[in-house]
Amino acid sequence: MLAAMRRKRLLAIATLLLVAGCPRPVPPVLEELSLDFDGAGRATAHIVSRLDEGEEESSRREAADYRDRVDRGDDPWRSSVTEAKPKRDRLVVDRVKGKLVRVERRLEIALPAGVEALFRDDAVRASFVVEGRRATLALVPAGSLARGDEARQVEAAKAELVQRVSSYLEATAAIYRFIDDHPEVRTPVLGALFDDLLSDEDKALHKDFEGDEVPGLDKLGDAWSEADQALQKYLYEEPEKAKPAFAWLSRRAYHPLRARLSVRVTGEVEEVQGFVAHGAGQSYELPEFSFLAAIERATRGVVEPLPILDLAAHAVAEGGTSTVPLANLVARKLVANPVPPDLADRIERELRPESIYQIRWLLPEDAAARP
Repeated sequence: MLAAMRRKRLLAIATLLLVAGCPRPVPPVLEELSLDFDGAGRATAHIVSRLDEGEEESSRREAADYRDRVDRGDDPWRSSVTEAKPKRDRLVVDRVKGKLVRVERRLEIALPAGVEALFRDDAVRASFVVEGRRATLALVPAGSLARGDEARQVEAAKAELVQRVSSYLEATAAIYRFIDDHPEVRTPVLGALFDDLLSDEDKALHKDFEGDEVPGLDKLGDAWSEADQALQKYLYEEPEKAKPAFAWLSRRAYHPLRARLSVRVTGEVEEVQGFVAHGAGQSYELPEFSFLAAIERATRGVVEPLPILDLAAHAVAEGGTSTVPLANLVARKLVANPVPPDLADRIERELRPESIYQIRWLLPEDAAARP
């Protein structure tokens, strides 16, 4: 019984380790926006668009459309930049063998209207306000960037992910409850579940354990394999030829900005909401979208530890090269609560952006200008 479950698990983990070292699917046009607010009430915007359409038909179409717009002098940022009324505007277009691969803009924007203009095509209401020395940048999400039937595609995929994850949670919880009632099998069963994290010495401790006395191991193996297949399909694998990658379709559905955003300010920071510190100095970024992180947060406290997520995190962080002592796993408290009927709603809440993203800071006392 245990051998069959191990084969299913090993197949899933082998795939996971394979993709852990591979680049995740990226959108055909990857946008990055950096805003730098200096101490004199001025702001510089740096916009970079990178094209990497891959092999799928839909991505090639989107990249081709972007290239056509740039060639016509009507790239997707043109209206925003024009409305921002930049005092300076520098545009650099990179081509490889005549093919557009990168567009870079650097501009000094007028405040406050320039900030609001840069986000005119995003699903946010943007504002920049200065009262005395206090400056506030605020982004309030409103709506979605998903186009056409993209939202429906994301909903269908999310429903499958929730169903597969729920079955896996239920099967794992059943095994944990059995372990609590039969402590004599705790070490070998946990060793089998987390086998890929263990040293050869720890693996040897349960190598002869077959698990015939543990009901539900086959069911767990099936649920594990099906959940892993769904995670691979939607969160890791490259898309099918004619379909965009779910990884960036779901970002459009839930992330309020088309570009990855970073912000640097000069002055004493008083308050930060939603943004996270990034790099050195007073630099912040808007957190990027992660479906896997949303699932992890939504299932926290339901079933713990959760092998499929622990192994995924380990594979990505360590490349599967380090080990975890079996004694540490055996000592962990096992949590095996019923799967909440509102799991889909919990995941949905974790996917949604914050109600506001805001940075408030004090400009230096010797600021020479005010917007």
